Amino acid sequence: MLLLLLVLVFNLTCPNGTMAQTTNQTSNGPSGPAPSGAGQTAGQSGDGGVAPPLRGSSGGSFTNIAPYMSVSERYDSNILFTPNKMSDYVTNIRAGARTQYRNDVVDGTLTGGLIGEVYARNPGLNYVGTDANINANLDNAVGWMIRGLGLTVMDSFMYTPQPPAFITPEVPPSSFIRGIQIARNNTLMNNANVMSTYAMSPLAQFNVSYSHQMMKFLDQIERAGALFDTTVQSLTAGPEYHLAPTQSIGASYQYQYMLFEPSGGGGGGGSSAVIHGGGGIWKGAFSRELTAEVSPGIAVVTNNPGDLQWTARALLQWSDGRTTAGLSYTRGLFPSYFINASALISDNVSVSLSKRLNSQWNISAQFDYANNRSLPPADLRFESFGQTVVVNYDLFQGLVVSASLSYNYFVYGTGGAEVSVSRETAMLSLRKQWN
Repeated sequence: MLLLLLVLVFNLTCPNGTMAQTTNQTSNGPSGPAPSGAGQTAGQSGDGGVAPPLRGSSGGSFTNIAPYMSVSERYDSNILFTPNKMSDYVTNIRAGARTQYRNDVVDGTLTGGLIGEVYARNPGLNYVGTDANINANLDNAVGWMIRGLGLTVMDSFMYTPQPPAFITPEVPPSSFIRGIQIARNNTLMNNANVMSTYAMSPLAQFNVSYSHQMMKFLDQIERAGALFDTTVQSLTAGPEYHLAPTQSIGASYQYQYMLFEPSGGGGGGGSSAVIHGGGGIWKGAFSRELTAEVSPGIAVVTNNPGDLQWTARALLQWSDGRTTAGLSYTRGLFPSYFINASALISDNVSVSLSKRLNSQWNISAQFDYANNRSLPPADLRFESFGQTVVVNYDLFQGLVVSASLSYNYFVYGTGGAEVSVSRETAMLSLRKQWN
């Protein structure tokens, strides 16, 4: 209650919302909104976007520091995320800041903060975690050297004992969102991405991206099976051609290297996988409200000669400004870092819906299903299902009250044995973000 009062007092004493701001050129305009929440699950890392590049601007810079803070209370039916459920009431506190900087060379944001949780029945599980995200648009910097060249650098970091579990792909993308981690473990995750484009003509460009993703388990709070520290490096390159202002086609080649090492530095049991893949892509807009994307492809794991897998990505999204609905299907190769260290093939279907009822009320829902299995000779398979419903109410000046319900279910097996895990949560939160 004390923290809630502090949030309210701070809001009243800072009516303009901006804690620190300097500008030498007022024509650059205000920064974007602060992130709705830091410390989200791996692949869901806070804000994730940057302001538009400043091509053609001259002189001056813009700096904005926008703090955020939230306090939430939740009921968690399975705090250790194991087959034997143990429930508790958990207080979550998040605090941090989003810094945005612009000049003629760089346009970037840095978001970072602390996450603390207090358990009513199990105080030994109390912890303090952290996360940070950086996103820098360097188009202007490299464009001065090579006309038509663009460059974006992104990195996200998180330390938490909460399992990443299963979520749908978000920006920035993460390979770890498809693996299954049962039980609570202190975990470090880092996801670095470099993306570049080169405009070969007004209608054609060449895209290149590289990512280095790492997950390291520091110790196992609740042991439920072998865990593997995992590193994934990916290189993707290919051309893209704009058929029309609202349509484009392209092709790409992807190289992936997965490295698995026993958690805790134990000897032996490590492995690796090399994956080559490629495919095409089509993006288009059927109308101002309806957009789509289709990306068929193939991939092969060199460790398993002759094991050719088909891959796919299909997205359909509709939005009229107040209502947004999305449907997606993805199939691809991802690392398995639980029980069996190997690549796995994952099929995922996701449905999302968001509706703004008026200027204050917003409701959203997300449903996900995935079927996953390791490639031979590994024998790990699991299914996951999750759903979340969130209701937000904007009180005033960035102060938001949220209520959410979520349900997650996993069933996994290896060698003929099967284990199921379920988790239900109900949460009420108060969030303040200063623009």
